[in-house]
Amino acid sequence: MKNSCYLVRRPTINVCYIYLPGCEGHRNCARRFVNSTQHHKTSIPYKFTVICNGPVFDGREIFSPMGNYDVFHHDDSGWDIGGYLAFAPHCMEDWMYCFGGNGYVRTDAWLERMVEALDKHGIGLYGTSGTYEVRPHLNTSGFITVPQLLSAYPYKVVDKHGRYEFEHGYHSYW
Repeated sequence: MKNSCYLVRRPTINVCYIYLPGCEGHRNCARRFVNSTQHHKTSIPYKFTVICNGPVFDGREIFSPMGNYDVFHHDDSGWDIGGYLAFAPHCMEDWMYCFGGNGYVRTDAWLERMVEALDKHGIGLYGTSGTYEVRPHLNTSGFITVPQLLSAYPYKVVDKHGRYEFEHGYHSYW
């Protein structure tokens, strides 16, 4: 069509952070994460969700600098992976950026770098870190993917063995 104008919608992103209530070490990690996102800015808007791996959310004071955010409760089965997998079917955004409890950002434009990879390579799994020490390994401190891919993972992750399989076993997610 001649002289047509197409509007391209930017994908929406949900940054989700695993939080284990009732533990001072996890509260300190959460403070570091929040402080890092406040100090290192991104120009890309995102929705923020705390995946609370426990029955009672005690992090209001910690996460208040994030502005509006949602809390999703999970029973901590499968640790961080279990939380991501439980939340994925409820995520309405196009992309899900998953941060483990020890994750934080270290540079400005932290979200732009991930979106660049998405724009360049398309749907997939992109991580901030990984290791090849024993075998290729997904480091779950930070990765971005589409929630539909997480939701389609065919195995239950409810214990340490399931988590191992997800990260680098024979049934690895990636």
